[in-house]
Amino acid sequence: MLKDHAMSNDVITSQLEQLFTGAPKLDPLIDGARDLEEWYSATFQRRVSELAILLSTEIRGELRSEFDSELKTHTEKLRSGWETTTESLKKEIEHLKNRSHSVSLNEGLAEIARVEKHLGEIEKELEHSFTMDSVPLSQLLKLRTTQTDLKAYLRGLKYFVGRATSESSVVDASDPRS
Repeated sequence: MLKDHAMSNDVITSQLEQLFTGAPKLDPLIDGARDLEEWYSATFQRRVSELAILLSTEIRGELRSEFDSELKTHTEKLRSGWETTTESLKKEIEHLKNRSHSVSLNEGLAEIARVEKHLGEIEKELEHSFTMDSVPLSQLLKLRTTQTDLKAYLRGLKYFVGRATSESSVVDASDPRS
């Protein structure tokens, strides 16, 4: 039995030797499998990088389109807001111009009326003073100087108001709304 067992070990050993001695026949097959695996891996990596580039390009295109759309929307909002503000400011400027002409014209006319009234009072006082002998000469000279100054001031006011009136009529004539 021992002999049988030893003999069976020899058979197994010889079978194993045949199996392993046939191993060099497997080397080209293993090498082919490795080459195929390397080719598959390289092809897979190349295709993955191509897909990554394609996806990147597509995503960039979509983002660019979305960005352009949002930019256009914001630009239109800003433009309409700017146009509204510009129109509002133009109207306000025109209103202020008209108001300043009318205010300065009204103020000028009121000042003319005040100076003419004051000038009239001085002339009455001068006429009254000439009829009286008790009025000192210095007071007469002072009244006469004030009268001369007021007349010069009145001429300047009338020139200013006349010029403001002519400018406002030129502005009114050039205004397309009138």
